[in-house]
Order: sequence, then C-alpha cells, then structure tokens
Amino acid sequence: MNAKWTRRTFLAGSAALGSMTLPGTAFSQTAGAPINILVGFPPGGNVDAVARNLAASMQTALNRSVVVDNRPGAGGQIAMQVLARAPGDGRMLMLSNEHAVSIIPMTVKTPGYDVGKDLSPVATVATLPIALAVHPSVKATNLQELVAWARGRGGVLNVGVPAPASQPDFAVNLIGKKFGLKANSVPYRGGAPLVADLLGGHVLAGLTGVSELIPNHKSGAMRIIAISGQQRLAQFPEVPTFTEGGLPGFEERTFMGLFAPAGTPADILARYREAVRVATNSAAFRKALDGLGLEAAYGDEKDLAARVKHTTDTWGPVIRESGFVMQ
Repeated sequence: MNAKWTRRTFLAGSAALGSMTLPGTAFSQTAGAPINILVGFPPGGNVDAVARNLAASMQTALNRSVVVDNRPGAGGQIAMQVLARAPGDGRMLMLSNEHAVSIIPMTVKTPGYDVGKDLSPVATVATLPIALAVHPSVKATNLQELVAWARGRGGVLNVGVPAPASQPDFAVNLIGKKFGLKANSVPYRGGAPLVADLLGGHVLAGLTGVSELIPNHKSGAMRIIAISGQQRLAQFPEVPTFTEGGLPGFEERTFMGLFAPAGTPADILARYREAVRVATNSAAFRKALDGLGLEAAYGDEKDLAARVKHTTDTWGPVIRESGFVMQ
C-alpha cells in the first residue's frame, strides 16, 4: 500500500512540475463545476469546521464554487466509500482525519475502499491534540493524579470515547496497561454526546479531540488534564502532555488531510495543493483553527502519505495487543 503511494506521489509531483508552465487541460474541462469537499461527520464538529474554513479559502484562491458535503456515519467510512467510487475529475475531495485512512482499515474487514489504490493524497491541512478531561468532582489536574484517584476507588477507571474501535478507545487500553488499572472505555456516537454525559457526571472522564472540550474547560464545567503532542498548548499552558504524565506514545498529534479519488490528474492536484497551502498560511484560517485548539499545518502529498503510514505503524501494534477482533 505505502509503496504504491510513494511511487504515485513521486510521479504526481514530477508531473505537476511540468504542468506549472502549461494550461491545465483536465482542470479547464471541469473549471465551471463546483468542488465538493466530503466530510464524514455531521455539521458542527471539528472536521466540519475546518472543512468550511478551507472551502471558503479555496473558493477565493480557485475562483470556483467550493461546498462542504456532509455524509456522516461509521466514523467517516461512508463518506470515504463515496470518494473512492467518485470519478477523478477534480469535482470531489474529502477532508478526513486519521480514523478513516489509518484506523478503519485495521479494524474493519471490508471497509469498502483501499487507501493505497482508491485515494490520492492532496495535502495535510491541520493537526490536533487528543485530550483527556474529567468532571469537576474528580480531584485531578494531571494524569498521575487521575491514576491515584482511580486507585483509591478499586483501580477502576471508566473513560468515555467518541466511538468504538477509535484511537481514543485503544488509548484507554494503553492507560490501563501502563498504570495497572482496570481501564474501561465507554463508547459514544460522537464527541457531542460524550461531552454531554461528561458535563452531567454520567461518565467522569473522557478522551476525545481537544476542540470538543475547550469551551467547557474555559468555563470550568470540566477540566482538561492531559493532551497529546510534544508541547503544551499555548492557550492552556497549565495542561501537561501525556508524556509529562508518564504515558509515552502520544508525542504525535492527529491530523486532517485532503484526499482525492485515485486517477485525478496531476495538474488538478497541484492546483488544489497550492490552494491549500495559501489557505493554511493565511492569518484568518490560522486564527479560526487556533480557536478550536487546532493548528494549521500545511504538508504536501508526501507529507500526508507519511502521516497516514506513521499512524498505521504506530497504532497497529496497539490494536493487535488489545486483542481487538476485526469486525
């Protein structure tokens, strides 16, 4: 899978260099049609918010209508199936987090698409931390204090996660193994219902994307006690990283990337990649993402392919060691 991508992205890049001085024939054939950016989640989530900001910027850069098309379900799997079947004419793209391109292929027997064969990576758009938050009744301000709290209650720790067989789901298993706890994940259908139950005290800890937790952390309705990544968030310097809390393996943050159907001409991909670069370097886009706890992070097709591979290589052993059986 990765070898094919390496070769494809190299050829695409080489072709793109040649097309910079020539009119894009394939692009001109579809230049009047709107571009749809698929999102595998309902409106209002962090992927949707990034997609809408990206669409607005790309529309200006390309002088062409760019719309967000929400196709929620199965953690992005349904939308990815639509993208994989779409013609490579430049009219359909998808903004996806790591789940659909790295985790689902390792947890679902027949996902309905092959990442290496059916997709063309366009560009990395953003990175975001996973965050662990607790209800205010839990007297913990960092991971070590949460572990001590759980040990004082029989060593049991129940942690809400936004979806079964997701990165946060498997991360709960890591926490249990590392600290000798009976750590149980409590799966929800998305971050919103998880946050609602965390606010209500129905679950006392939750692990999900930081953007879904920020407003309630600011208000004091819940407390973020750990984030992924090598550095603390600038807006919350009091929140330590997982590594600081004694849990290595969370040095990398998750990502969002733009993908196209396989076979999309190199000149089209090059134009879209440049539009993403312009967007992610703009002050307005960066400010919008910063408010969500995300970081605009442009990367070319090779960077995005490498992120997919790194996530697969990192979490593959974790998934296998958890005893998870592919569904």
